[in-house]
Amino acid sequence: MACASGGAAFRNAFFAIASGQADSALVSGVEKMCNVPSPEAMRNLCLVEDLTWESFHGMVPPSGFALIASRYMHEYGVTQEQLAKIAVKNHKNGSQNP
Repeated sequence: MACASGGAAFRNAFFAIASGQADSALVSGVEKMCNVPSPEAMRNLCLVEDLTWESFHGMVPPSGFALIASRYMHEYGVTQEQLAKIAVKNHKNGSQNP
């Protein structure tokens, strides 16, 4: 969803297989958006969304992740605080692994 290059590559591979242009596909993607201003990064991320439905209705990556998190919390009884602990742990680990 949020990996623009990987998401676009996956989407293109899916359509190539679905249309019969390919029998199989190898997909790879890399992104480095820390040097890109936020509005440009969001625009780039939205390019891999389904413009007819997702982007038109505001389903940009942050809102998509929020829906997934809300559903997970509902299904498994997880609190916002518990999910926040995961984010804190991940940020700490990331800061120690430059």
